[in-house]
This record gives sequence, C-alpha cells and structure tokens, in this order.
Amino acid sequence: MSIGKRIIDLAKANLNALLDRAADETPIDQLTDEELEAELERRKERKRRQDDERKAAERAAQSARARANQSSPPPRAGTQSARTGTPPPRT
Repeated sequence: MSIGKRIIDLAKANLNALLDRAADETPIDQLTDEELEAELERRKERKRRQDDERKAAERAAQSARARANQSSPPPRAGTQSARTGTPPPRT
C-alpha cells in the first residue's frame, strides 16, 4: 500500500470519526434498536479499519527492519574491494 493512499485513508477515517462524534448528540436511550445496531456496526467497522492500519504499519516497520538487516556490512580487510568488487592485490 503506498504512503499516499495510507495518508488519504487515515484522513478519511479521522474525518468520519469526527463526523460521527458530531452526530452523536442523541442520548442512547432515545435511539431505536435499528439505530443502535447501525451504530454498533459503524463502531465495529471503525475498529477493524484501525486494526488494519495498525497491522499495515507494523508490517511496514518489519519490512524496513528486514531490508536494513539484509544490507551487507562494510567489507573487511583482505576481502573484495567495495568499489570494484575485485579481490585485493596479492602481496
């Protein structure tokens, strides 16, 4: 998932959460069963999206750590030259 898409998804989620909070002015005891079910579904979906985003961020961090660990350490003396990839001259 690209960074731009993740940022847009996060902005949408935050905007939706803000709009949900602004609309939550009705006390629970005045809501119908259908409205309560719909609110429960919205909250479950929001939690699922947050979990997905958290897992994606964890996978990205793990991937970055794996790439950093795979980079080769600097060449030691007596090994191939870092610039040319050729062995050092014999003495």
